[in-house]
Amino acid sequence: MKTIFDESSSVLKVLPKQTVQSFHGGRVARFVIREEIPEGVLCYHALLKIFLLLTKEEDAALTNADQTAPSFEFFVSRYFLVSENFDELKTIGEVRSVLQLLAPKKPLHRFTILPTTDCNARCFYCFEAGCKREDMSPETAKCTADFLLNVSGDSEIKIHWFGGEPLYRSEVIDLISERLTAAGKNFTSDLVTNGYLLRGAMIEKAVRDWHVASAQITLDGTEKVYNRRKAYIYKTGNPFETVLQNVTDAAKAGIRIDLRLNVDAKNKDDLVDLAGILKERLKGVPDVGVYARMLYGDYEDPAAYEAYYRVKEALEEAGIQRPSGIPRKLYLNRCMADTEEAVVILPDGSLCSCEHFSEIGPAWGSVGDRSAHRATVLQWSETYPKTEQCLECARMADCIRLRKCPVVHETCSLLEREQRTKEMREGMRSEYMRFKAQEAAGRETAQKA
Repeated sequence: MKTIFDESSSVLKVLPKQTVQSFHGGRVARFVIREEIPEGVLCYHALLKIFLLLTKEEDAALTNADQTAPSFEFFVSRYFLVSENFDELKTIGEVRSVLQLLAPKKPLHRFTILPTTDCNARCFYCFEAGCKREDMSPETAKCTADFLLNVSGDSEIKIHWFGGEPLYRSEVIDLISERLTAAGKNFTSDLVTNGYLLRGAMIEKAVRDWHVASAQITLDGTEKVYNRRKAYIYKTGNPFETVLQNVTDAAKAGIRIDLRLNVDAKNKDDLVDLAGILKERLKGVPDVGVYARMLYGDYEDPAAYEAYYRVKEALEEAGIQRPSGIPRKLYLNRCMADTEEAVVILPDGSLCSCEHFSEIGPAWGSVGDRSAHRATVLQWSETYPKTEQCLECARMADCIRLRKCPVVHETCSLLEREQRTKEMREGMRSEYMRFKAQEAAGRETAQKA
């Protein structure tokens, strides 16, 4: 048995102690995911977050609940083995509830800020289509910076610049960053941008003044398809080439770039071609990873899943897909909407809970008043109960389905469950490959010493 990464001690502490003496027969827990590889069997405990490489013999001892095996006591005490009538879903819920109560309370320190809801592109799928185009005023920007300083306490501030296109109103980012720096406040930030304006002096400023560590940039296809789908407001130039050059320049300046490929049934073939182009264009460019995502609303469409998997395979074959992973701690909340540590600040200074659905319910405050925050978080925290179908999903331990979220349904489809399970297994393999690489590097270092 080889430990790839160890258990979450906080989860183990709140689980009732399970001993060999009290254990009489049983089965493998449903939150244990096994994946055979040539070296043995990868075994991930999705509740305790233990990740192991078992030999074939150890795996057989686990699956057969072999009481004579040397590993039997470990498997029992760590809930790899449970009684026949063990209720996984109830246990997950109880553990999460206790950990939520025990979790240290942090002040607001994660802020999604929209300098503008305007944009220099006109993507047909934009979830903000039809929204009012509005810029943050200089006065509101100053009030926003003061709000961040007042509510964050001693915590480092983390800013997520969003839009619209945040770089379309970069002067707002300047004002807020300058005010935080002048106050001696530690902060880091990241961007969601189409990348068109991320060039030259803007890149230098992003690294030096805005403390941007990473940027998500969307590519929807090869040159012709991309330029048509993005529909930039500019009438000259080649946006596709502009963005690719900006990606290269930003990465070389030290910004981690995540290239997101939005997949649908119409552009899948073109994205497969794009994977080959990116393979060549990204050679020698540091810290650029590519990943695919389906558009909102496609999660019930078998054709969308087929397109998604095809593009993922193309990225993997090209060797440019951002390596996936598996969770190392139990999620206590789903996203920024159901935590008291995060908030969205709109261009008019209003506060809300979700960057994607700011129109749900009235704004619960402004940068001058946050009295309603906790009540709003509690509303967003209401979840759908888990069902027997959840037992078929590898993400059962970390899945939190918020009732108020428009893209979450009471139950997920078979297609969604299959996707999550497949990606969990891919993540297990990726984690193991990184572990092997680290082991090899360690041996090489030891030999040189």
